[in-house]
Amino acid sequence: MIKQVSNIKRYLVLLKKRYNSREKEDIIYRERLTLPIGIIFISLAWVLLIVAGYFVLDHFSSGNYLSGWLIFTASAVLLLIGLSAPHSIVVSNRNIILHGYIDMIQIPLEDVIEINAIPLEKHKNYFPIFWSFGFLGIYGFYYSFKNKQSYRIYTTRKKNWVQITTANQRYIINVKNPEAFVNVVHETTEKNS
Repeated sequence: MIKQVSNIKRYLVLLKKRYNSREKEDIIYRERLTLPIGIIFISLAWVLLIVAGYFVLDHFSSGNYLSGWLIFTASAVLLLIGLSAPHSIVVSNRNIILHGYIDMIQIPLEDVIEINAIPLEKHKNYFPIFWSFGFLGIYGFYYSFKNKQSYRIYTTRKKNWVQITTANQRYIINVKNPEAFVNVVHETTEKNS
């Protein structure tokens, strides 16, 4: 029992050190992603569709539990999709961090091979593989048949996209000012070299 308590204390000290080291990391750029009115309407439409589906299924199933199970499953999937929605982007002196509500993607700056703004006309070249259906943003895994490459899109708007290329993954994010974001990442990378 005493050994377990000492192991827990050591573990808590280690967690505290990790947390404090992240806290001291210099934040160079931070942007909170906002939802446009169109995405809000799409999100509300999904919620209303699930509620309407429940009442339709409940009416036609007449006491069967099918409607309850289907509405529960659809609500759980929608909740998980919503909790993965992007809400902020942070550039520190070591990483580009894409924050969702329950997940976080860290892209080390030394792994970034290329970063550039994407023109608006190239936004239509992506085929969704696993995506959010427009619920609280445009994010998920997409494939480009034109480039024959997969992408992880993590945006809330269909404009101001930036592509970040690493050795094993391509990310697309949106920021308010793509050129300024690209310059901040280039300057930070050069400063760390």
